Amino acid sequence: TRSLCDWSSDVCSSDLADRKRRDAGTLGADRGKAVVVGVVPALAREGTHVLEPEALAIPLEARWARRIEEALKELSGEDVDLAIATLIKTSKIENSLEARRVRYRVHVPGEDPAEVLAEGPTQKIRRVDPNTVELEVLSLRPGDTIDGGPSREPEKRFSQPNKFLQSDDRRVVDLAARGVGPAQSPVDQSVALERWVRDNVKDKNFSTLMASAAEVAEKLSGDCTEHACLLAAMLRSRGVPSRVVVGLMYVPRDSAFGGHMWTEAFLNGVWVPLDGVLGKGRVGADHIKFLDAGLDDDEGDGFAAFVPVVSALGKMRIEVLEVEH
Repeated sequence: TRSLCDWSSDVCSSDLADRKRRDAGTLGADRGKAVVVGVVPALAREGTHVLEPEALAIPLEARWARRIEEALKELSGEDVDLAIATLIKTSKIENSLEARRVRYRVHVPGEDPAEVLAEGPTQKIRRVDPNTVELEVLSLRPGDTIDGGPSREPEKRFSQPNKFLQSDDRRVVDLAARGVGPAQSPVDQSVALERWVRDNVKDKNFSTLMASAAEVAEKLSGDCTEHACLLAAMLRSRGVPSRVVVGLMYVPRDSAFGGHMWTEAFLNGVWVPLDGVLGKGRVGADHIKFLDAGLDDDEGDGFAAFVPVVSALGKMRIEVLEVEH
C-alpha cells in the first residue's frame, strides 16, 4: 500500500487516507485533543484527504507558540496521523522534485509563521507583515558548500546512539555496512545509504507513529518517519552526524503540501537534506522545513517533533510565487 510519504511513483495514496480516517474515527469531542473533532466527520463527508486550511480547528492553547511539554499532554498518535494525512492546498509546481529554488508566501492568520519555519542554508525568510513571510527554499546537493564557509561542528549528540536512533544496534550497523557498498567518502556513503533505505524499506506499515531505527532495521517496514529514523541511525553508524527533520512536502497529485519527515547529514561543513523515501541523491525545494531534532530526549516519546506540524496545518496557507529548475 502506498502512503502519504511514498513519493517514489505517483504520490499520495487515498488508501492511506481512508485507513487513517477509519483509525481516527474513534476520536470524540469529549477527549480535548490538539486536533479537535469535527475533522473526522468532515473527512467522511468530503470523501477525500485534501482539506482547505479552515477544515482543521486548532485550539488557541495548542498552537506552536505554546510550550511543547504542555502541547504533548494533549497530543495522541491518532492526532498526528490525522494531521499528517491532511494537506494544505496551493498552486501547481511543475516537476516539483527537480525544483532547485522556490519562493513561497506563507500566511498564518493571527500568528507569526516565522516562529514555525526553520531558517538556515536551505531556507531564507523575509518578513511581509506580522502574519505573512516570503520563504525562499533552496535545494542543496550532498557535497555542496555554502557561502560564508562551513558551519560550526555539530554537537556530539548528533553522532551518538539514543533511544530512537540506535546507531550501535547490530542490525543497524550491519545494514549500514551493506548499504554503503564500495562508497568511500562520507558524501558518497550518505547518498548510497539514502538509496538503500528507499530500496529496502518496502512494507509501508502505519501501525506505529514512529518506530525506532532498531525496530525498522528488524522489520524493514514503516512510513516516512521510519525511513528518516533508520537513515539517520545508519549515517551515525558510519561516522556521519545526522538528525531528522519535520516539515511539509509538496504532493503533485493534489497540488498541496502534506506532513513529512526526512533526514539531514552533516557533510563538508553543512547540514544537507536527504530523503530516504525518495532516494534521489538530492532533496528538491519542494520540502519546507519546520524543525530538526536529534531525538535524543530519552524521556520523550517522539511526539514533540510533530507538534509544529499538527498546529500549523490548522491555519497555514502557502502560495507559490516563483519556481526555478
